[in-house]
Amino acid sequence: VMMGKTHGQDAELQTFGKRCLTWLRQIEVDFDNLKKAGKNLRFSKISGAVGNYGGINPTVEKEALRILGFKPFYGATQIMPRELYVPVSEALCQIVKTLDKIANDIRLGARSGQPIYQEPFGKKQKGSSIMPHKKNTILTEQIEGMARLAKGYHSAIMDNIKTWEERAIEQSCVERVAWPDLFHVTIHSLRTMTRVLKGLSVYPDNMLLEIINSRGCYAAGEVKSFLAEKGVPFGLSAEEAYRIVQLAAFNAFKPQPEAER
Repeated sequence: VMMGKTHGQDAELQTFGKRCLTWLRQIEVDFDNLKKAGKNLRFSKISGAVGNYGGINPTVEKEALRILGFKPFYGATQIMPRELYVPVSEALCQIVKTLDKIANDIRLGARSGQPIYQEPFGKKQKGSSIMPHKKNTILTEQIEGMARLAKGYHSAIMDNIKTWEERAIEQSCVERVAWPDLFHVTIHSLRTMTRVLKGLSVYPDNMLLEIINSRGCYAAGEVKSFLAEKGVPFGLSAEEAYRIVQLAAFNAFKPQPEAER
């Protein structure tokens, strides 16, 4: 059992397994999107310099592409329309962005004091070259950098939708760099996060301490509903029940003078 958080604030109780399930489902959605986007890659063309079949018969194109495992794309110019490929780069980018979101959760949980989980840390690893006590979140921080790169490559690929009429060269000079690098960034991020999650150190005792330190406020929503229901015969409104519990919760954390402790 651990504390769920919204807006960086203690919310209601959940389990660590539920948080892991959330991470898993987000990645599954991203991979489903990649599979759907991949369906666009079944098309190709051999229809000449401007796509009007000058010097080649459409029947020959169809048979040649069948042998290669493709289907003809009718309406192409000298090149295939980049609209077909942008969903693939978007799906790859989203995978890295989701890994960044998971990495960010781990970084938030690894902060000094009472970490609830931390990325793996080798026996001879240095968290800081100057401060020996530190366990810096090197791997998960790196994922955020990878996400920035992925976003940049996807943006460049998306800009490649535009071309001058039947063909211009600005697309290929971008794609020779952006496509290979986007795949490299995605694969590197997946490998890095696999390493992080396989070696994740989890601290259930610190999760329990977070719950204890919340002073019961994790149950505020249920208490509010209870008061609102039981207070009906006494004329207690839902708004009044809310304010009663809110005041009690705020008072639980209100600093007190030393003499009153």
